[in-house]
Amino acid sequence: MSAPNKVKWFTTLRSATQFPILAFRRELAMVGILVHGDNHFIVRGPLPDRDTALALVRHWSVIQIGGATPPALAEWQIVVREFRENLEWALVVSADTEISPAVSTLLDELAARGVTIRHTMLG
Repeated sequence: MSAPNKVKWFTTLRSATQFPILAFRRELAMVGILVHGDNHFIVRGPLPDRDTALALVRHWSVIQIGGATPPALAEWQIVVREFRENLEWALVVSADTEISPAVSTLLDELAARGVTIRHTMLG
């Protein structure tokens, strides 16, 4: 008798819309933190490259009621709840403001766990 199929489903929030999406493959379920100064986003999706990270920061830093996520950014969604133990990547985008003490502590915990903290410049 084989073991039951243990597929995990994750409900996420896509940008500013209220429509949940479901992910069942690990590649789709990867979670990380995108930090921009005193602002941060817990994000479901793969580690973005520099240009995509900058586009995500710009897109999510301005409230756009009813705005649609551009197709190039559709692979990433803001997560409203996540365990810190599930964070697999971290990317810090430089800003004029300082990283908050709580986010600094979280980044230190991730680094201690072996997660590479990547840094990029806003440009």
